[in-house]
Amino acid sequence: MHFLAPLNNQYPYSSLCIPEREGRYRGFLFLRECNMRKPINVNELKKVFRLRDGKLEKLKPNSKEKWVVVNSKSKNSLCYYRVGFNGRSVFYHVIVWILSTGEDIPEELQIDHINGNRIDNRIENLRLVTNRENRQNLKDHRDGKLCGSSFDRRSGKYQARIRINSNVIYLGRYNTEQQANEAYKIACRHIPDYVDNVSFREIIKKEVNK
Repeated sequence: MHFLAPLNNQYPYSSLCIPEREGRYRGFLFLRECNMRKPINVNELKKVFRLRDGKLEKLKPNSKEKWVVVNSKSKNSLCYYRVGFNGRSVFYHVIVWILSTGEDIPEELQIDHINGNRIDNRIENLRLVTNRENRQNLKDHRDGKLCGSSFDRRSGKYQARIRINSNVIYLGRYNTEQQANEAYKIACRHIPDYVDNVSFREIIKKEVNK
């Protein structure tokens, strides 16, 4: 059983980071692929694939006994390995997860590569996360950049912001990155209270100024 640990002690709450342009583009593509992924029949998958000594093996076509290591893997635009299964292309890490847990991935969740290496598909490097948590684990944030904070050159201060669904809410400018990150974490705790941007900002402002 794999428990979801905080991705970084700087932002332990379930939250959505605002990454750089490349991160946003990659996050969009990955989310689109996840949303397009059809459910996988676990029993059918187990008839075709198995894990042996940490390696993924596939039953050789037209044979009931010969298993071979899966070496013919293709990469998509995000550098994730994909493998053919029943006329479709499936993420390599998805197959590893299903074989290891015996369950398909819930519709609202994704697989995160803990160390950020998208071709390191050992089960110890995989965990179930939400899209918010997955994007927290972008390289910038693994390298120490605080979540929900970006430097505003015009003002010389740090802008705090959060995305809730498709809405980006600006939470004010602060003198330090840590202060902006703290406002962001407060906003994360209040995500269930979100109604609209204006009222949400007021909720965060009151708590920040306590």
